[in-house]
Amino acid sequence: MAEEDKNFELKEKENIDLEKGDSVELRFLTIDGIEVGRGSYASSLTVEALKQQLVPLWPEGTTRTPNSGSDLNLVYNAKRMENNMTVADCIKTCVYVPERVITMHVAVQTPAAEKERDKRQEPKRREQCGCNIV
Repeated sequence: MAEEDKNFELKEKENIDLEKGDSVELRFLTIDGIEVGRGSYASSLTVEALKQQLVPLWPEGTTRTPNSGSDLNLVYNAKRMENNMTVADCIKTCVYVPERVITMHVAVQTPAAEKERDKRQEPKRREQCGCNIV
């Protein structure tokens, strides 16, 4: 019984106090598995500001490079993080962090011009009726 109490105390100490505005250790992984911008960030920081901080830290030689924070999508716990949310809002479901490092995924959005070009290059399909006339 004393062992369980000891483990509980250990977990309590490792909890992140978002109410105080503690800073949290974040690491960001790209789709290619490259780590970007690992460091300590204030839990009161907005997602939009966080994205802006990641742009200059982006590694060279990746398949896509963001021009601004609006080119980035951040995902945590299988949910896309909205720009007006704070880091605390995004990770509030995270009570126990074993290594006190939270991993988020970051992806560069395809610019609208590239999307439009890709649409034009797709072969156009003819609309065909699936009806059989007997």
